[in-house]
Amino acid sequence: MKKSRNNYAFIDAANLFYGGQKSLGWKIDYRKLLRYLKDKYGISKALYFGGAEIHTFRFDYMKNDTVPLVGLESR
Repeated sequence: MKKSRNNYAFIDAANLFYGGQKSLGWKIDYRKLLRYLKDKYGISKALYFGGAEIHTFRFDYMKNDTVPLVGLESR
């Protein structure tokens, strides 16, 4: 496959954890996963994202782009 400079992979932590590790007992080797994605799909960048429980953390998503981690870590 021809490699592109703008071919990205977005990796959802919850899907890997609940779909693979928790339900099937798989251990994810992230280096192998990244190598596979580069070889198979020619990705130039992988972005790994996940959620965090912030029930009591007051935050206005309309006024801010991202959640400040320093404030969130204290919860």
